[in-house]
Amino acid sequence: MKNRGFTLIEVIIYIALFSLMIGSLVVTAFHLLQNSGKTNARTVAQEEMNFVLKKIDWVFTGVESVENPTSGSGNTLEITKAGNTLSIRLNTTDNKIELCVDDPCTDDADFFPITTVNVHIDDLNFTYLPAVGSSPEGIMTTVTIDGQTATSSKYLRI
Repeated sequence: MKNRGFTLIEVIIYIALFSLMIGSLVVTAFHLLQNSGKTNARTVAQEEMNFVLKKIDWVFTGVESVENPTSGSGNTLEITKAGNTLSIRLNTTDNKIELCVDDPCTDDADFFPITTVNVHIDDLNFTYLPAVGSSPEGIMTTVTIDGQTATSSKYLRI
């Protein structure tokens, strides 16, 4: 009589192959989920940078003069717009970029955050660009959020 079942060796081989397939699926799924989280974090940081640069662009719309920095660079920007002083600064204590539209901006309560707690602000720097020849004066903004850096230059059109 002929035996029609699996031998013990065949069963062990099938279990080993099945274990390899399941293990590789688990590792692949883990890597996909891990990379998805990193991509999401980079996207959030990029969106925050875009928002900060657009807010700074809004601040420069209709600007009359730059009060700070008037030379060199710093992490606070003060401009005069429609007769009022507006300020943008890096609050390293609370890890936020803050905007003040009150005049004068003397108290911490005058500032409100324009970044969320979802990101880490590594750096915010404003560099004064003096007028050269026929080109107007301006400000170069550099912001670093979660290790990603973006730069924008705005010129005064008075």
